[in-house]
Amino acid sequence: MRRVLTHAAFLAIAVALTLFVFNFWGDFSRAMYDYMTMVTTPEKPSGVVTMKIVPAKPVCDKQHPCP
Repeated sequence: MRRVLTHAAFLAIAVALTLFVFNFWGDFSRAMYDYMTMVTTPEKPSGVVTMKIVPAKPVCDKQHPCP
């Protein structure tokens, strides 16, 4: 009788683990499918271009000392 209960317990654990793993990978697969099929539209350019002018660094040498 003890042997039958041990086999039944192992079978129950194996079935529960199998169901858990299939559920996890099913959810993971669904999440990855949703992520990979997301449609993202890039922002439309406004046509306005801004520019920042960076002043050149002064040349420092013996003839032209740095301020």
